[in-house]
Amino acid sequence: MSMIAIGMMALAVVVAALTVMLVGRAGRGFAVAAAIVVALVMVVEYALASSGLLREWTPVPPPFMPAVAVPVLLALVVALSPLGRRVAAAASFAAIIGIQAFRLPLELLMHRAATTGLMPVQMSYSGWNFDILTGTLAIVVAWIAARSPQSRRIVFAWNLLGTLLLINIVTIAIASLPMFAAFGPDRLNTWVADPPYVFLPTVLVPAAVFGHALTWRKLAMERQ
Repeated sequence: MSMIAIGMMALAVVVAALTVMLVGRAGRGFAVAAAIVVALVMVVEYALASSGLLREWTPVPPPFMPAVAVPVLLALVVALSPLGRRVAAAASFAAIIGIQAFRLPLELLMHRAATTGLMPVQMSYSGWNFDILTGTLAIVVAWIAARSPQSRRIVFAWNLLGTLLLINIVTIAIASLPMFAAFGPDRLNTWVADPPYVFLPTVLVPAAVFGHALTWRKLAMERQ
């Protein structure tokens, strides 16, 4: 297994564990339930990718699309649910935002994947993906949020930037799939259909969505 694959696997496991711990702020029972759901998602997604099913691009829609959509929608639904409200109320901005620092090493991994030809270059910061800013700034903003109760404007600005950059790279990734090939047939995004890279759209992207949605929710709650 290559260093990129090992790095992707390790990062997915760490982020999954941190997300479960974050949900655990709402209660131990929620942490156990979250751990079971996250583990199940990871096992199923890995199995689907290993079977080769996710590399079938001709069906409409291709199996890859629902396989990715389900965990992303699950993350969003949970963040906007009563459970999400409990997590947002119990967790600090520093904790929620600090987890998003994972996007810094992720972008470094993705850049390496692009230089080796594993991933199309438009998905790295050598192309049109600037999400490394979100991960880098998450470290700074989490530190500020932990020390200053008057940091809401900074948190808002970071979350807006991060949300827009996340939408940007997700759009690029979708446009680069074989059925769209927006950047040309020689720059296709197919690597995420293989294990363990499937954890990028099915674990790491949902974790980013969950973090931004929780931050928006906590900001809204504190304005009430």
